[in-house]
Amino acid sequence: MAKFDGRPMLGAGVNYMPFKPRMEDGMMMGGENMVMPMVTMTLPIYRKKTNAKIRESEYLKEAASLSRQKTENLLTMEWANAFRDWEDAERKIELYTEQVKLVDQTINLLLTAFSSNGRDFTEVLRAQQLLLDYQLKRINAINQQYQSLAMLEMLASSDAQLK
Repeated sequence: MAKFDGRPMLGAGVNYMPFKPRMEDGMMMGGENMVMPMVTMTLPIYRKKTNAKIRESEYLKEAASLSRQKTENLLTMEWANAFRDWEDAERKIELYTEQVKLVDQTINLLLTAFSSNGRDFTEVLRAQQLLLDYQLKRINAINQQYQSLAMLEMLASSDAQLK
């Protein structure tokens, strides 16, 4: 449109005005309707305005392109973060599962030692506390994994709508 504004324009038209007869200073005035043909021509002399409009439209086009690229980059970054969180949660689940197994074996050994000795019951309690801590951390890791999976699904569905 900015390029078209820089070109000469021609226009043609008809102007129609109805008149009603009226009295003015004791004389009847008006009466016939007026028809006036009109022709217009516009020559763009000042090119700065047109060139500025053209540059503005180019800048707006570039801004839209950069905005789209920024959105794509943000989506890619969020996808990478969600995938990283999912992998991190997967590693933590494996780690805490192994830790729970080891602490379980430790508790069995401590219980056997306690039943033969009758001492170090506090060690059994500490081991059970440790077992509970690892189980809670495992549950938190599972929760984190589900949250990151939900984020990945959300990003995958919003990405499909953009294209």
